[in-house]
Amino acid sequence: MENTDITAGSSLHHSFLRPARRRLGQPKQLVRLDGRPLLHTMVSHAVAVAGHAVTVVVGAHARELAMLLKHSPASVIVNRYWQEGIGASIRCGIAALPPACDAVLVMLADQVGVSSDDLRRLVSAWKRQDNSIIAGLYSGTVGVPAQSFHAGASPIFRACAGM
Repeated sequence: MENTDITAGSSLHHSFLRPARRRLGQPKQLVRLDGRPLLHTMVSHAVAVAGHAVTVVVGAHARELAMLLKHSPASVIVNRYWQEGIGASIRCGIAALPPACDAVLVMLADQVGVSSDDLRRLVSAWKRQDNSIIAGLYSGTVGVPAQSFHAGASPIFRACAGM
């Protein structure tokens, strides 16, 4: 595996988007896998790649999920317009980015198949193709979970998010 640590001159920011569906009688992010809530596992993957530059966007069940992350290095922001869909969560996450951010990696918090190695591969691909939008490929489908956007592509990203 290629070393994809973020270099001193660049900033990568992770944003998690959290769907509101509750088919399991509880938010999916609270379901335990290997003894840990799913949200803990996913945030750990992001922190392994981006350190403290991780933001979790919560909407439905915000209080419950934010409490779960109170000891995490991730920042938590509340999307009060979560009922508008994923675009509202993307807008919320993008609005919270620091000015010096070079890229943002967006992922869903309930994607159990995404590992920190997968995220590192996306970062590595982005570094090799600067000024590109890099997305995961899953069973022939490009997209979430995990898309890396160069800050220079942010007008495109903002337009996709309805900003």
